[in-house]
Order: sequence, then structure tokens, then C-alpha cells
Amino acid sequence: MDRPFAFLLIVSCALGVWAVTATQRNNSLKKKNDEMEDKSPSSKQIVGVDTSYSEALTPELVCQAVKTNGYVPVMHQDCVVFKVQGETYAIFTDRLPILTLYKGYNIDKSDYDIRLLKEACIRTTYDIIMAKASVDDDEAGMCFRIAVSEHCYGNFCASLERYISVLDDAAKRSQLFYDELLKEQGK
Repeated sequence: MDRPFAFLLIVSCALGVWAVTATQRNNSLKKKNDEMEDKSPSSKQIVGVDTSYSEALTPELVCQAVKTNGYVPVMHQDCVVFKVQGETYAIFTDRLPILTLYKGYNIDKSDYDIRLLKEACIRTTYDIIMAKASVDDDEAGMCFRIAVSEHCYGNFCASLERYISVLDDAAKRSQLFYDELLKEQGK
């Protein structure tokens, strides 16, 4: 017999045996799987599904999301107010699915150079694209706000902490910019 032919014959036989063995093993495992499934009634029970995650966002669900994140919400007309470590935040719900998250401060005009504070707000708004910083028209306060589009309760609930941190970061950067501007002015 020719050597290449003998080699091919041996390889073919080995592959054939392997295929038959693999098929038998597969059938055996499938049979065991089916037997286990038949014996286990719990595997066929229908489990309740939490659909609140994909529920359309409403002012009430905004309030629930704040509560779920560990804060105490107070619902006003179109606004949910809550405190984080003593600082007040507000979420305006009047334009759902657009939410405006807000953090404000009172300003004592004797403590700040309002012109520099306004410049610091402009720099903050430029630096943190998502956040807007501004001094009130009466120059008695300043605020930081972000607008987000949230359609589902679950997404908003999961993102609330990040939104709060963006507002906090904007406030910190605004103070840093103000301090830099003061230094540049030699004050």
C-alpha cells in the first residue's frame, strides 16, 4: 500500500471515531439536561420583571430617583428639591424629558469682585461644556446648572450621582478661576 494513502486512511478513521464519540457525548449531555429540566419545576416558573427601569420619566419618578439615591426629595410645582451634605440642589421637571439640575449660592457683594466672578463663570461654562455657570441679574447670587435629556427612570436614577458631581465640579472650578483672576489682578 502507498504510504500517503495509508496515512490518509488512518487520519480519516481517527476523525470518524472522534466524530461518533463527540456526537454520543453531546446526545448524552442533552439527555441529562432534559431530565434535570423535567425534575426541576422552578425552572419553568415565570418570574416577575421589574419594568420601572424602562418606565417613562415623570416628576414623581424623578422624586423616586432622588429617594433611591439616598436623598430626601421635596416636590414643589415643577421642581424637586433635595440636599446633599447641606447644599441644596433642584431638578426642574417642567420640560420633560429635558431636566435642568440646579445648584445655587447667595453672594455677598462685599466679599466678591462681581466683574471677576462673572468672568470666572464664563471660563467655567467654557471649561465644562455640560455645565452653565452664571451670576444672577441682581448680583445677589450665582448658579450652576446642567440640562439633560432623560426618557427613562432607570437611566436617570443611575446617572443622578454623576450629574451632581458635574455641578460640584463646576462650582469648584469656578472658585479656582475666580482665585486665578484675583491673583492676576494683584488683589
